Amino acid sequence: MSKLLPLALFFGLLLFAGCPSPGEPQDDFLTESDFYGTWAVDRFDSEFTTTGTFLGQDLDQEGSSSISNSVLELSLRQDGSWSSSGDYDLNITTEDGTEVTRQRGIGQGNWSYRLDTLFMDGLQNYNGSGTFRMAQPCAVGDFERDIFTELSTQTLDVDRNDEFETEIVTRGSWEILIKR
Repeated sequence: MSKLLPLALFFGLLLFAGCPSPGEPQDDFLTESDFYGTWAVDRFDSEFTTTGTFLGQDLDQEGSSSISNSVLELSLRQDGSWSSSGDYDLNITTEDGTEVTRQRGIGQGNWSYRLDTLFMDGLQNYNGSGTFRMAQPCAVGDFERDIFTELSTQTLDVDRNDEFETEIVTRGSWEILIKR
């Protein structure tokens, strides 16, 4: 019996050493409160395809977008609202070349977090139609608590105008990096 007691104490020590103390943050998952505050938007990149008809002509184009020269910030508040501020260059590249425009902010609205996904309504849509029609789900990828969070999302936007014989479908894949 006396030989088993040290072994049992050793395994008990290993078991409890691996458990976080009450109130100690766990670094393997995020909660909504981990997002509160202001974040610098370090990357807001996309790959997209645009298909459809424009004035009766077929449209089929691929491209990418990215930001540069950015002082873009995203503020997520405890009341569930969010806003953005700051300027950045939006670089859109297609087979026709690269167009660079100076932009301000990426929208404002409400946000929530559940199931490893940040949902944001009011997020600005770069294709010129204003904001996304529904809250945009941004899945959390890699993160380091209070340092950075990688987000990704997919978009599908359809614009129709029968008068001008126009239907444009834009599919995009977005990668977003926010940092403290």
